[in-house]
Amino acid sequence: KKIHLEKSFLKTVKQTHSNKVLEITNNNLNKKIECDGMITQDANISLAILTADCCPIFIFEKSNKYICALHSGWKGALKNISAKGINYFVKQKIDKKNIIVLIGPCLGFKNFEVSKDFKKKFINKNKKYSIFFKYKNLNKDIFNLRGLINYQFKELGIKNLYNVDKDTYAHDDMFFSHRRESKKLKNTGRMINIIAFN
Repeated sequence: KKIHLEKSFLKTVKQTHSNKVLEITNNNLNKKIECDGMITQDANISLAILTADCCPIFIFEKSNKYICALHSGWKGALKNISAKGINYFVKQKIDKKNIIVLIGPCLGFKNFEVSKDFKKKFINKNKKYSIFFKYKNLNKDIFNLRGLINYQFKELGIKNLYNVDKDTYAHDDMFFSHRRESKKLKNTGRMINIIAFN
């Protein structure tokens, strides 16, 4: 009610850290679906992604024909789910200059500690990804997930990029964080990130 979506069907999916993006229509609206990206052109459907350190990404275009929600943690970024989302818009003959991307709160650079093997996975995928890692100590680096996702969209030719540049780990008064709570050996909740037609 607060966001005026009482009449909208709120679609969630089982997220599996893949790069699978599916179109949601009346045909699959009530089905159980496993994927990490949804697109719809149905104004009666709103799309929801659950996060607690991973990055929620919204994509839409200026004529308001399509909306898209992506769930991108490190696995989604490694598999470049961003490209899968944008490619769907391109297939609909939508000009990239009319595509708008909003990247939401996620685990911040200074709090995203990773192993050297983790870093190797990204460098093996693309040597240019090395700029999104910073040395911390002999065993650990830190990883800039937000920076990488922004880079991937820029490489796809997307100019209208906006960020809600908040670190989920650092703001315990605002966000759930899987990493923050796992350090305390606690379970955490999830944020719901919703995109809908107005």
